[in-house]
Amino acid sequence: MTPTSGPAHPHDQSWVARYRLPRPTISEVLRSRSFLACRRTAEAVVQDPTGLRALARQVKGTIGQPGPLDAVIPQVLACEQFLLHRADELSRAAWVWAMEGDAELDHLGHLPSPDALPDEAGESEAVRSRRRLLVATLLYLVTVDDVVPDAGAGGYVDDALLIAWVAGVAARELSPFLDR
Repeated sequence: MTPTSGPAHPHDQSWVARYRLPRPTISEVLRSRSFLACRRTAEAVVQDPTGLRALARQVKGTIGQPGPLDAVIPQVLACEQFLLHRADELSRAAWVWAMEGDAELDHLGHLPSPDALPDEAGESEAVRSRRRLLVATLLYLVTVDDVVPDAGAGGYVDDALLIAWVAGVAARELSPFLDR
């Protein structure tokens, strides 16, 4: 039997690529168009209690999706709790700011936009960056069309990879919510 007409070599792996699930790297996800868009959106959402609560509801809706997210459910739940806690912090800060007379309610009796709140005292840029990264990651989780489209085979593998990585980077922010 000649090599071209006989059976494939027993160690031939040329068929594997056709059946392999996508395996994105963290670098591919962080540089992706989808994640970069989520980072831009996170700039505003991280200061918006209403946006944070809406995102928390969407994040909670991803729990129970079969597949790769099963491995990071504790981190996803901690992230959801982080969002709700952050929203509550912002709401309390806005009321305190308004009650101290530093802000005035608008003609409808609403507080000023969270963007108008003063910077939180003593907060480092690193803390603010990790918060934005967490919010961007959760926005990415609820984005259907990302590096590995969620509806396809292995759909949430990129999301699970990103959540696991960010949970390590933002361990200080998530640790109060991991044991609840």
